[in-house]
Amino acid sequence: MSDGPVHDESEFRRHLEVGRISDVLVSFARYLDERNWRAYADLYTEDCTLNTSKATHRGREGLAEFVERDLGGYTATHHVTANHSIMIDRDAATVRSSLHATHVRDGDPEDFWAVGGWYDTILHRTSSGRWLIHSVTINPVWRLDTRS
Repeated sequence: MSDGPVHDESEFRRHLEVGRISDVLVSFARYLDERNWRAYADLYTEDCTLNTSKATHRGREGLAEFVERDLGGYTATHHVTANHSIMIDRDAATVRSSLHATHVRDGDPEDFWAVGGWYDTILHRTSSGRWLIHSVTINPVWRLDTRS
């Protein structure tokens, strides 16, 4: 008889991969808010797709510039991705996570618009074991604008 709990190695590996995927998603939000457009783009596969509520961009090439054009004019942003529901199938993962993003205009913290909803994300695991984002679709549920 064993003195300790029985550990299922496949379950341990799954939790390890879930943690790695969550780290990518947290970096996704952090790099946007730090305005680190290049690091943000480096989280994606070469053949990625980013679907925002306003536009679609395909491919890692030009992604940093696309995102900078979209968000670079704000004084500050605050993106949150949470409640990650992660399904892994071999070297692909499908994630639904909650989205909350605030966009501050003109340096006035009371002049902003915010959106909430869902990020639907697909990630692929590379041969080196690194998870990269293959696609993100932003699905807004609500929006608040202090100018309205």
